[in-house]
Order: sequence, then C-alpha cells, then structure tokens
Amino acid sequence: MRANYETDPTLYERCLSSMDTIFPGVKKMADQGRARNAYWDKTSTPFIVEKGKEVIAHVGLLPFKVVVEGQTFHATAVHGIYTIETERRKGYFKQLMNEALDHIK
Repeated sequence: MRANYETDPTLYERCLSSMDTIFPGVKKMADQGRARNAYWDKTSTPFIVEKGKEVIAHVGLLPFKVVVEGQTFHATAVHGIYTIETERRKGYFKQLMNEALDHIK
C-alpha cells in the first residue's frame, strides 16, 4: 500500500524502527542525515504493509535526475527494502514491488 510521510507523522519513525531491527544502525545514520538536512521522508515515496501499527514490510522510491551529455533523464532508486523476519515468505515484497513499479509507470 502506498503511504505518505506527510499525512502520517508517525510513519517515518515506525519505518525506521522496524528497519533498524534488520539493518542495525540505519536509524542512527538516518537521524545523522537529518541533522545535515538530508530528509529521507521529504523525498521518498513509501510502500508499506502494516500489522497493527507495526510496519512489517517496506519498499521506498527516491526520484532523482541524471544528466548524460547535457540531456536530463528522470530516474528512480528503490531503497529501504525489508520485510521483518517473522513475516517473510508471505508475498509482501512482491506486492510492494508491483505497486512501486506501477507507481513509476
């Protein structure tokens, strides 16, 4: 499901808390980035699966521009991909990636 950091002020912290269980230290690194005006939640489009208020799976999209020989191209990076261990092998990644790819189109 596509989510929005602006409409859910708790989403950023919930995503990073879950992500930090899989990639220890990522929350600290993201917080350090915020201290340097690098706001992931201001540029990323999150696609998530929730169980209650816990984000159990996440795929994020980061748009960016690439200039090649003076020509600008729009591109998208896929980032922050995870499913918490107890919820793996249930098709959440496939669901979120399909939604993210549809969004890019």
